[in-house]
Amino acid sequence: QAPALVTPDDIIEYDLDCAPCNANGRGSFLERFIHGAVYKARPDVGGICFTSSPSHTALASHTAPLATYYQYGGIFYQLCDRVALKHELDTPEGIAEVVKALGSNRAIFIAGWGAINVSENLRYAYAEAECLMLSSTRQVKALRIGGAPMEHDVARSYQSNYLKPEVQFRLQMWLAAERRITAGAPEVFRA
Repeated sequence: QAPALVTPDDIIEYDLDCAPCNANGRGSFLERFIHGAVYKARPDVGGICFTSSPSHTALASHTAPLATYYQYGGIFYQLCDRVALKHELDTPEGIAEVVKALGSNRAIFIAGWGAINVSENLRYAYAEAECLMLSSTRQVKALRIGGAPMEHDVARSYQSNYLKPEVQFRLQMWLAAERRITAGAPEVFRA
């Protein structure tokens, strides 16, 4: 559901086998199995964000090479891929395909579904998901009009700068997102 509608009682905790610890009769989403599989395969991951924005689903199914068309997309320069699944996503085989395709990347586009972002914590995964959405939107628009992507050296430079701890770009992106989210649901984030 939308972040503005979430209350503390809505949050369900899961173990690594994706069994709910506090469901209290509430239903769960299938995506939790992807999260559990990624956490098991990637000990460096502390946060996962699964999104299905229109730009993500469009790029996930497109055949154009993924490229950097926007400065924020520099984070993902050569650290993002796409996969067209041979199995349904809600099967063990489909989940294994996603985890394998993700590899050591920061993000993966999944045809028919959207994108998964991973990072060392949930705040950064969310901030990077927003960056990927901004970049994806611009790539989809550029593909419509025949725009050219950034030069590789420029994209690599943005990536290098954005990932430096002293720059704190991802923290700033999270703080901006947190302000927007808490404005809609302050009781959740101040609990």
